[in-house]
Amino acid sequence: MSKPLNAYLPVKKTTLLAILLLGRLLTEGQQKVFELPMDSADAQGLHVVGTPDGRSGNILLSITSPHSIRYCWLSGDSAAGAPVILTTLDYNSKKSRYLVTAAFPDGIETCISNKDYSLLRFLHSELVARQTRQTDSLAIPSDQQLFQAFYQDNTFYAITVQKHANTLFIYRRRPGAGTDTFQKEIPIKKWGIIWWHGTRAFIKNHVDNCYDLAGSVGMTQEDSITPPPMSAVVNKSKCYIRPGMLYLTFDTHQLVTNVIEVPLDERPSRLLQFNPEDWYHKALPIGFSTGNSFIFDNTLITTAIVHRQPWLAFYDLHTGKLITSYAPDTKGNTSFPRSPIWQEGDFWRKDKIHPIKLEDFAVNAFDFWTMGVSARKLDSGRIEVSIGTIYNRESFGQLMLILSAATIVVTEPVLLFEAAPIHTMYFYSCFENDTFGALPYKEMTDKSELINTFANSQNIPRKQMSGFQHGNDYWLAWYDAGQQKYLIYKF
Repeated sequence: MSKPLNAYLPVKKTTLLAILLLGRLLTEGQQKVFELPMDSADAQGLHVVGTPDGRSGNILLSITSPHSIRYCWLSGDSAAGAPVILTTLDYNSKKSRYLVTAAFPDGIETCISNKDYSLLRFLHSELVARQTRQTDSLAIPSDQQLFQAFYQDNTFYAITVQKHANTLFIYRRRPGAGTDTFQKEIPIKKWGIIWWHGTRAFIKNHVDNCYDLAGSVGMTQEDSITPPPMSAVVNKSKCYIRPGMLYLTFDTHQLVTNVIEVPLDERPSRLLQFNPEDWYHKALPIGFSTGNSFIFDNTLITTAIVHRQPWLAFYDLHTGKLITSYAPDTKGNTSFPRSPIWQEGDFWRKDKIHPIKLEDFAVNAFDFWTMGVSARKLDSGRIEVSIGTIYNRESFGQLMLILSAATIVVTEPVLLFEAAPIHTMYFYSCFENDTFGALPYKEMTDKSELINTFANSQNIPRKQMSGFQHGNDYWLAWYDAGQQKYLIYKF
């Protein structure tokens, strides 16, 4: 049987942020916000995913081991070490794969699939009776491959793509109301190379149709609140899931950004193309530029290094029109205020974050042919834009950004994963969230030394820890085999 597109089908992606919202006060040092006793056998292949419940404000944690799924409630006033255990769902991981969960007023619905993602089953767990039953199922035709699976407003969506073709199918399932199917034709024709450097010869590395694009997606973001790590946003192919909409993007090596807008209903899809001539005002010098893009709300942000100089542009996603752009200043620096450029580690300072020059950033962005941009909302109508690149070094870098050292594909927000030797260079800037006028940048408090010291004291391999940054807070999570507990700390 063929392997699923994107390899690693999505569990719920929105939600490390949900855990972050549990912390109300910024404290010095670290604060334990969650611990759950767990046998070491259950920690093998562990996935922990949080799903926010908009009605109650609680967080539904799905803790998946090879033999069972445990559901726990967390709320703003939950005491550390006292998660509320709701129910346990037994399943056979040798025959089934856990996909996604949603909380309903009368219980929890879990979607699991068989090994080749050709059959999805829906299990309803009643919270009062503590009973689980299968309600229905959804068969995926053999000429289609499952691409994404998620819930929006208690409605389940499965996105499939016809193999080696330009057709997407959207399966919309409402409990008790059956399943609607929408077919979308996606106008893709030989868009170009997926990755420039480091692509193995036996892997197809061109996007010739929608099937290729879906298979090359290296980042999936299910909300506009949680910024993904730099190791994800440097990918050329991305998927954004928004209320009632799905976006697929592809950035060519000529810095053309193709955006496919796919409504999750009967409306047809739409292709938008954004060209660098809008902000560069002439043809780009091929071979002397690298860049990428990011969708933030209704805005497309593009960034580039051309002749080792930085460029930034903001587009209205609905009209395709350029809102504003920033060319380099007369000295070749950014023409907007920014933070220092930070680098994680180097040959001599393996566990330090230290500032570097823009020239060094530009050289690495070109040499490794990777550049990324992301954005998140701040207060008072501001947004923070992060621009960076990844580079491959032998050091482990700074733990507060350990998510940036994760495997590049991040289609699921697991809190326990294997890390790869990838590190980042990055800087931040602030803009207004309407005109995107540049604003002064105020540095956040650096807690890197505190986090490193704490992490080293745990005697846990860093690749077994996961980290996440939100505002001024940093979070670490891991399974402690000595205590036989799953732990989440906030800094």
